Amino acid sequence: MRETILLDGIEYPFNPEKEDFIDGHVYCKKCGEQLDVEPISLFGERHIFTKACLCERKKQEDIKRQQKLQNIQMLKQACFKSPIQWQWYYVKKSEKLNSWINKQYCDSLA
Repeated sequence: MRETILLDGIEYPFNPEKEDFIDGHVYCKKCGEQLDVEPISLFGERHIFTKACLCERKKQEDIKRQQKLQNIQMLKQACFKSPIQWQWYYVKKSEKLNSWINKQYCDSLA
């Protein structure tokens, strides 16, 4: 449930289930990192923006890592016919070399 509180006279969205309001600042209940940033003037009005806390950034990194692994698995399945080849591990030499080798190999299968 979201509420609105006043920080330095500016309305700020606040979720009491996930955030604590202590000494005029908003903190994450899980990691304790400050979520609000200093007020910024935009178009003649002052605004306070929320930044991602440590636990939120780690969550986003995990999601990106999972998406990368799923993409690699999808590419292996698209390029290699044998499930045994899907389990092979490829050492990254360079981005250009890898993309050229992958293109040559996939073109040879077509």
